[in-house]
Amino acid sequence: HSTRKYLKMSDIDDSFKVSHQENNTTKVVYLGVSFMILFSAFNIAQNLVTQIFSQEGYTNLGQYCIFAIYGCFGCSSFVVSNIKAKLSHKMGLIIGASGYFSFLVAGAVGCYCIQEDIRGGLCTESSIYTLNIVTASYLGFCAGLLWLSQSSYVDDCTNPTNTGFLNGLFWSLCQTSQILGSLIGAFVLGNTNHFVFYLLMCCMAGVAIILFIFLPSVRPKQISSAEVLPVKESISKFIDTFKDKRMQPIFPVMFFTGIIIICYATILPKIAQLSLPGASQNEVNEKTSFIFTALGATEFISGSLIGKLADRFKKVYLVNVTNLLVQTGLFISMIAYFQSSYFAVMLAGISFGLGD
Repeated sequence: HSTRKYLKMSDIDDSFKVSHQENNTTKVVYLGVSFMILFSAFNIAQNLVTQIFSQEGYTNLGQYCIFAIYGCFGCSSFVVSNIKAKLSHKMGLIIGASGYFSFLVAGAVGCYCIQEDIRGGLCTESSIYTLNIVTASYLGFCAGLLWLSQSSYVDDCTNPTNTGFLNGLFWSLCQTSQILGSLIGAFVLGNTNHFVFYLLMCCMAGVAIILFIFLPSVRPKQISSAEVLPVKESISKFIDTFKDKRMQPIFPVMFFTGIIIICYATILPKIAQLSLPGASQNEVNEKTSFIFTALGATEFISGSLIGKLADRFKKVYLVNVTNLLVQTGLFISMIAYFQSSYFAVMLAGISFGLGD
């Protein structure tokens, strides 16, 4: 008897699903690598902005920039969904990344003026402050668009069975930027100067924008028009969120997220500098970059695990654990400050990285 083998429709469907899932995984990896390059440039520049500008003689400019970035980032949340609704994922990413590029260019201009001892025109102190604060503000507004475009793109790549995996995959790649950027920063700042550092970061951000231009397209999921709210209604919903008892336990977590950012960009570099008395400017910058390398390494480890854990355990448990790690980092930071201990600063960075 001859044996006939029939191909079932379910086999075709399963084969298509596997191929489609693998294709979308590749797209998420492409996006993750693009973000890794962009934030390898931005993260280390942000982490050292107060230290570098202080060394260049721009008193408090780094703190002003950080305030402008995250102040405008918060304000943009009310309008960014309306803007994103009119843009493709690709265009949202390109425009969003342009803010990071402009901020790095402004930093390069400030360092170049000091290096070449130029004091007129664009290089006057008021012009440098204005340029950096304006580009930092623009970055803040662009950041909301960038991250909304990123989350929308990854969401369109996911299905109910791989949401945690693909998000964890993206974040593990993205958080590698802390390691890569910090190692680049340690080498460049340890051997050259601030202008060369910023120039290299500008080139990396430019490469990321080029990658976004060639980003593979994804089939968008159906979006209800109700998800895009008018600005007034968006603000009203935001206020109502504070009254929702279900959301109130999340607020302390959001607060500590802000604490982490402050420690990244202002506190840890200052404590590191205090713990290295007598060290040269290049040595201080190099060893501060090593702290952020350790922070980035632990972020990569936790980023690789958190997606799988989120699919298996209640998220509230994970929130409590990460919250505890952040508070531990704060406690160790205080010890590092009073003891002027470089080792303690390193431990604080590791704790922040695990909790971030």
